[in-house]
Amino acid sequence: MRVLIGVDGSAGSKEAVRQVARLVSPDRDRVALYYAPPKATATSVKTLPESAVADSRGTLAESVFADALSGLPEAQRASTETIVGEQNPRRGLPLAADQWRADLTAVGAQGASTLGLTLLGSVARALVFDTTKPVLIARAKSTPRVDETYRVIMAVGDVPTLSSATKLLEEISFPAGAEGRLVHVVEPMFGTEIPEWLADRARQHRDLELSEAWVAGYQAEKVAKKAALAKYSKTLPAAIAGLPPLVVEGLPAKKLLEIATADAIDLMILGTRGLSMTQRFLIGSTTEKLMTHAPCSLLVMHYGARP
Repeated sequence: MRVLIGVDGSAGSKEAVRQVARLVSPDRDRVALYYAPPKATATSVKTLPESAVADSRGTLAESVFADALSGLPEAQRASTETIVGEQNPRRGLPLAADQWRADLTAVGAQGASTLGLTLLGSVARALVFDTTKPVLIARAKSTPRVDETYRVIMAVGDVPTLSSATKLLEEISFPAGAEGRLVHVVEPMFGTEIPEWLADRARQHRDLELSEAWVAGYQAEKVAKKAALAKYSKTLPAAIAGLPPLVVEGLPAKKLLEIATADAIDLMILGTRGLSMTQRFLIGSTTEKLMTHAPCSLLVMHYGARP
């Protein structure tokens, strides 16, 4: 597996390095670091020789790379490559990932900027929505657990066929003892969440036979989905799907955030199925909410994407 990490010296990029360090094997995986030193402002260029500006940017790159390398396993450091970008990271990092043939690109959920902007709002979004390769968005857990178990949930809509993205999951070296499960969120029967007493009233309504058939069909769909997930989970590593699958009802982003918080999840894996404008619109809301609010790291996979 080839992993490219976008770094910039920020806490977010350090977390990306830390997360990757837990998921790669020095014996078989290749890692590269990407950093685009900021350009000198027009004011500073007037007072500094061009060579001095270049030297300054070089020093920044050396410092950022040295700091990032210190976060990788010692056995991984010697083979780790470094890439100095000349473009804005939003454009340069996806390009570097393509040119370096990365199987996975990792960024921190927050990056450094004089304007307080974040990688989450620019680089990570570009990687998720404008590329077809898996993206790891690393975020430090706000509430560390006492135990060391690495917990994973994989959110699944339609059960995917084996794809290049799914194969990557088998190549990730999850920490020993990692445990995970598949999760499917069934959208509410009425298309949106309503108070429980009102939902019960609807379920108990017996004026029309159609009402009972509707409820029964809805429940049957949930049972069928759980059975399909149980079958699919047998094709995945135990670190991702060793626990029984979970089927819950509600709004996808809200439910996944609740589960991730309640179970102190370390990594949430999301699957998308393509990059047409319509598909981007359909997946955009849930994905962006999770990118912004998830209390854990995210791994976004594009099922059916070309290798």
